[in-house]
Amino acid sequence: MSRDQKRVLWVGSILTVLSLIAAMWASASIFAILTGVVFWRFDKRGRRPENAVVKSVRCGNCGAIGEPHWAKCPRCGAAEWK
Repeated sequence: MSRDQKRVLWVGSILTVLSLIAAMWASASIFAILTGVVFWRFDKRGRRPENAVVKSVRCGNCGAIGEPHWAKCPRCGAAEWK
């Protein structure tokens, strides 16, 4: 159970219990259903992981392959990425 799911469960259960104490049966059932739906939506099991695409670049000086967030080329030390 994730932290977001725990928060949803706490808030939803508090609102549901308060509605039941006030004898508001319709709103208590709506809160319970909404809590279940949001709890289910925050479930991370069964989802595909997000694949971050990192595009490589070439050094303008020596042609070595690097990543655009690198400050300098690991081979020659130049800062010219193309």
